[in-house]
Amino acid sequence: TGGTLTATNASGCMYVRFYSSANQGQTDVGSGWAAQVGCVSCPSPAGLAANNPSQSSVDLQWQSIPNVSFYHWEIGQAGFAPGTGAAVASGDLNTNQLHVSGLQSGTAYEVYVQANCGTNDASVFSAPIAFSTVPACGDTLVVAGGDSSEVGVLYQIICPETPGTYVQLDFSEFELAACCSYLEIWDGDNFWFPLIGSFTGTNSPGVVSATNSTGCLSIHFQANGGDDWGGFQAAVECVTCPIPTGLQPFNIKSNSVELTWNSLANAGFYTWEVGLAGFTPGTGEAVASGDLSNTNVLVTGLESGTAYEVYLRANCGGSDFSA
Repeated sequence: TGGTLTATNASGCMYVRFYSSANQGQTDVGSGWAAQVGCVSCPSPAGLAANNPSQSSVDLQWQSIPNVSFYHWEIGQAGFAPGTGAAVASGDLNTNQLHVSGLQSGTAYEVYVQANCGTNDASVFSAPIAFSTVPACGDTLVVAGGDSSEVGVLYQIICPETPGTYVQLDFSEFELAACCSYLEIWDGDNFWFPLIGSFTGTNSPGVVSATNSTGCLSIHFQANGGDDWGGFQAAVECVTCPIPTGLQPFNIKSNSVELTWNSLANAGFYTWEVGLAGFTPGTGEAVASGDLSNTNVLVTGLESGTAYEVYLRANCGGSDFSA
């Protein structure tokens, strides 16, 4: 990809080193690169970073340039062209950091910064830095795919706007490089809460909901190159009745099994169904089912040597069922 690099140090010099390597048998051939060398009196800001993105704000900072008069910054949706009026937020300031609010949740943005060193002496815009605001209820969490050369990391803590509700992610697409990329989801508002699971390849998380008192989910996505990957997409919902977690079969015998799961604070009762592998719950295909208020049950009357699946949902009052 193209871009402009400018020295910002007192000497005005820039050191360039080109490095190339290949694994044995690798046949990829690049087309090389070319750059126009120029000398300017106003360098472009470097070290641009977007930190602490929330559902509506972000913190920006960059390296300070000596003797600059002021900086001009612009934020726009990913792919916008700076200086064309397409920015959704912009301004001038004489410091190298600021807090930007009023952004849309669950949106991919890019930031550009330009230095002004005096009358008619402005730098070119910096190379852009990309960030995404945290999605809110009703948004879609999207991570686009990449090729084997792309690496990246994403940390997001997604919380409900309304107390007493729980964030739920419903994944409709999921494809990561099994060798080198993964998604981790925690049940809480930080990465010390219980890990719900680590997912890679085409092992989609399906539908995942928070069960903790904050109603938040924390996610960590890591891409380390290696293979092409398709990315993932999930609808962000806020529900009043979360999905029970920790469902486990144990004490499996020829015609019975015991089931257990974690208790939910606001569940009135739980509905469980056992059916032949591949059955659809809620359609009358279950071979055994029931409702109960505790978190374990002994299921009897099963056929020996048979593969079964178990589904569980919670009822939090009236018609308020979990997924």
